[in-house]
This record gives sequence, structure tokens and C-alpha cells, in this order.
Amino acid sequence: MRRRENLQAVQFSEQAWNTLQSELAATGFNSEVVTSFPQPLRERLLVLPGVVANVLRTIRHVSTLYDELSLTPEQRDTFQLGSLFSDLGKSGPAKATQEQQNEIALVFRPQAGGDPNTILLKDFLKHRGLEHRDLLAHLEELGLQPDAMTMRVFYNHHILWTQEILEQAGSVLPAEAVRAALVHHQLDGYPPGVEEVELDVVAKLIIIADKYDAFRCRSEWSHADTITELRRKVKQDLGGRYGEDKEFAKILDVFEGGMPVEGYCNGLH
Repeated sequence: MRRRENLQAVQFSEQAWNTLQSELAATGFNSEVVTSFPQPLRERLLVLPGVVANVLRTIRHVSTLYDELSLTPEQRDTFQLGSLFSDLGKSGPAKATQEQQNEIALVFRPQAGGDPNTILLKDFLKHRGLEHRDLLAHLEELGLQPDAMTMRVFYNHHILWTQEILEQAGSVLPAEAVRAALVHHQLDGYPPGVEEVELDVVAKLIIIADKYDAFRCRSEWSHADTITELRRKVKQDLGGRYGEDKEFAKILDVFEGGMPVEGYCNGLH
């Protein structure tokens, strides 16, 4: 009998938030901006500890390259906040309850489960031992159709959900960081409802840093193979507009020479 994964809700606590604040400060985040995060945003970040850990690992590595990338202090802040916000939708839509946020976050937790382009959400949940009545009902309450939706369609929802969450947070968040947060899947294309935007250097850095980290740590690719694939994707997937872009080329050159060949996924502490 397949064991269910733990669906125990992550409850918000000031102690947990204070710990995360300390981690963000140690990674170079602007303390004044972090302190201004509204409560719902704080709760979302605490529901996604794995996502936040990946973001902090990425930022620690990229921060060693800031000077070589010629980023201003403002651009560094925007890169860090945009990276932190980019996957908030992996906790579900803006209307999700705390319980639903925890459930959605668990479904997004990386684990093999078949080809996402063909496997249905319901079959994926069954493979994970998560196919039970409460979870299926909660997903349907959020407008999802587990028996008709592929995992790729489900995954793409997180981009729209991130947009919803950030729009709900309002003007307390820097507008440039919000815009930067919504671009990190441009190499893969946008789902309906998300507007394509002009990419500045920070947006390009978020795109490359996010993909670099995923290829190295989730797919377990080598540094060399990752750089080769990123160069190919920029030319092929963004070729009509950015294939010969000098900022993308510089970022990739800096990553090729500056990211660790070994031990990247162990992070910098």
C-alpha cells in the first residue's frame, strides 16, 4: 500500500518568519523592504521552504558575480526580490486557503511521475499516493480538473497564480521586482493570460539564473552541459528577438567562467 505524503499544514508563526528574515538578510536582501512584506506574502513564503531554499542558493552564487555583471545596487535588489517572488504561485491561487496552499505546494514538490505533457493530474497524484477525496475536492474548488488536466497545464498555472498573488499584495512591493518575477519562464513560453514583456538586464539574469539552477540541481546536469543548453535555448526559443542579444551573451559568459563546476548544489553558506 502506497504511503501518503505528509499533508500537515505549515502554520504561520512569528518565530518561523523571524528565522526566514534572518536568512534573507544574510543573503543580502534589503531589510526595510522585507519588513514591509504583507502578512499573506509572508505566509506564502513559509509554505514554500524548498522553493525559498533554491532561490537563496541561486542568489548566493549569482551575488559573487554582481561586479562582473556590472549590476547597480538597485538592480541587485530587483534581481533578489524578483527571484524570491517568481514561484509564489506554487502555493496556489490568491484565493487559496492555508490548507489548500499547503496541498498545492506539496503537489509542486519535485518528484518523478511521468511525462508532464501527457500524464493527467489525477494519475500523477495517484502515483504520488496523494489521490484522496479531500485533496481532489480542494483542487476542484479552485477550478482545477484533476481528471482532465495534464501536469504541464497544472504547472503552468503557477505563473498566473504568481501574478494574482503579487497583484493582490499591491503597491507595498517594488513594481520593478514584480515585473521581473513574472518573466522567468519566458524561455518556455507564457500561458494564456500572462502578457509578454520587454526584457531588461535583470529579467534576463533571472531567466538564466533560474534555468541554470534547475538544470544543475533538479536535472543533475554538468556545468558545461548546462551552459551549452542555455545558449541553445536563448538562440532557439528567443532567437527572433534576443538570439544575438549582447546582455544575454554577457550573462552566459559570466556564468560559464564564474559558476562552480563542482559542488554548485551544495550552495554557499
